[in-house]
Amino acid sequence: MKSITLIVIAAGAIAALLLTAVSSGALTQADDLLATTDIRVRDGAQPGEVVISWDAVPPATHYRIGYVNMETDYRRAKASVTGDWLEAFVYVDVDARNFTVSGGRVEYTIPRLAQGVYHAFTVLTSDDFVDTGSGGEVRSSFSWPSPRWDYLTVQDWGGACPTAGGPQPTPTPSPTPTPQPRGDYDADNDGLIEITNLAQLDAIRYDLNGNGESIVPAYARAFPDALDGMGCPSDGCKGYELISDLDFARSEIVNWQPIGGVGRNSFQAGFDGNGHTIANLRVHRPDAEFIGLFGYIGGDRADLRSLRLVNVDITGRKWVGGLAGAAVVGANIHDVFVTGQVSTRAFVDYAVVGGLIGRIQSGSTITDSHADVRVIAQSSSVELEPYAGGLVGSIGPDSTVRNSSAQGGVSGHEYVGGLAGDNAGRIEASHATGNVAAQYLTTNARGGGFVGGLVGLNRSEGIIRDSYATGNVFGEHAAGSLVGKDEGVIINSFGSGAVSRP
Repeated sequence: MKSITLIVIAAGAIAALLLTAVSSGALTQADDLLATTDIRVRDGAQPGEVVISWDAVPPATHYRIGYVNMETDYRRAKASVTGDWLEAFVYVDVDARNFTVSGGRVEYTIPRLAQGVYHAFTVLTSDDFVDTGSGGEVRSSFSWPSPRWDYLTVQDWGGACPTAGGPQPTPTPSPTPTPQPRGDYDADNDGLIEITNLAQLDAIRYDLNGNGESIVPAYARAFPDALDGMGCPSDGCKGYELISDLDFARSEIVNWQPIGGVGRNSFQAGFDGNGHTIANLRVHRPDAEFIGLFGYIGGDRADLRSLRLVNVDITGRKWVGGLAGAAVVGANIHDVFVTGQVSTRAFVDYAVVGGLIGRIQSGSTITDSHADVRVIAQSSSVELEPYAGGLVGSIGPDSTVRNSSAQGGVSGHEYVGGLAGDNAGRIEASHATGNVAAQYLTTNARGGGFVGGLVGLNRSEGIIRDSYATGNVFGEHAAGSLVGKDEGVIINSFGSGAVSRP
């Protein structure tokens, strides 16, 4: 999914609206309240696309399109610790000027949904939406005109895809694919070099700008008999993509060397996981910086997306994360999911550690991403200032985390948060559900300040909007269910976990 925003509206207001459309705690298509002709959905031009349209929703300056994957996200939310099925809903806010009108109906295309899966769709409206920037008020008040829903099983094969509940025809068999010419490593001509094994994943460290050009022999061995330009279109290669799952447990690589370092050695290209999984990544480099699958990513061409990292085991000294140690200068991370454990030991310097990434700054973004990671930041002294977050250790100025979450437990010395250790950027429509605790290693290392269910310290530049935390919090001082200490702006956000002190 591209550029979607998960919005947490006031819980009571949502419950009052949605419960009119809920039977026995679950959405059901049979419920008469859900039948509607105002909202319609149909398959888009590409697999995974859905076009939602309406004509009876009152005109408004802003629309909020909501949808939920009924087969996985909805069920996962119902089965979660909180049992809050509202967490399953995803919303995208769009200015009315961005809509297409076709045949008198307003239309919007939702891309890259889970194919072949039953979804529910709805629309909300608002004429009261103000966002005055980093120093001002942000206000939004969305509502449903009435409980109105439509349903679709998202297209995943050629031709029309039936709506859920209807007859399910046998898919038309796919034609036999044309054999890929040997040496063509971009068979679909999208400018992304295709990776099928760990040797090729390892080799991209020799081509950090993703153009497919490298004089290192190991690169040529990983991509044998490569055509000129790797088979990319005439405008060249722009990065890499996975076309199969990878598993480090089945390889001889027992201690991964992260891809990319600081400065010119940063990874500055696209990397599309296409929803594939990289499993059992292990990085044990307790004396090294910029640790993760990637070490350092930077530049507006650095775009990492649609990747699953499962069962990571990562240790570094500082700037440590499951996906990457740090992201800077407009780097983008979208739709990345990480599970496992990430830790750091700050005994000679400060540390920044997060379940997904250590730090983002200088206009970088994280969207639609999630970490279910145990995060541990050890320190021998409060002066070393370790930052630990379930998703990201530290969010720098002009950077944004949107529609993202963390649920693993986080422990550290100072600046500890369920989502982020500290925030000097923007957090929007995001949440954390893991417990957060100050960790004392020695009697001389007591501190435990700035400990929050969502963020440890929200700095003066920081904005937190439409977000929440539910985990319990333990800290000696400056501890809170949402933030440990707030110096910035918090809007329409809350924390519900218990707060305790030693």
